[in-house]
Amino acid sequence: PPDVMGTRWMGLNIPYGQYGIHGTNNPHSIGSFASHGCIRMFNNDAEEIYHIVTAGTPVIIIGTPFGAPGANPAPLKFGDTGPDILEVQRALKRLGYLKWTPDGFWGQGTDKAVKEFRAENGLTGTNIVDDQTYKLLGF
Repeated sequence: PPDVMGTRWMGLNIPYGQYGIHGTNNPHSIGSFASHGCIRMFNNDAEEIYHIVTAGTPVIIIGTPFGAPGANPAPLKFGDTGPDILEVQRALKRLGYLKWTPDGFWGQGTDKAVKEFRAENGLTGTNIVDDQTYKLLGF
């Protein structure tokens, strides 16, 4: 939304949503967990690098896909999308439960892989990725 974005937007190529690096009209939010996944910068800094970077410039984001460092990951379920789903899919692929390239979307295939993983590890109940599932996946 324009009232939050600031003066420049640089989109990131992420398959599970529209995220970017952008300025902000609320500079006090920079460095906090105030956004829904974007990276906020001071407008003057965003304006400066906007003219330097080109489409396709690699971006490396260091941190955790599961939220704030040190916090317990949120439970995941069918229909969820995001970097946390992507990491769970990567783990399921390493373990042989997922047969395709992880994409960050929990659809029918991921649902089946999680169900098989949970069943083979003695987990019953709702087909979600909860604390027990995370632990067994190695997180």
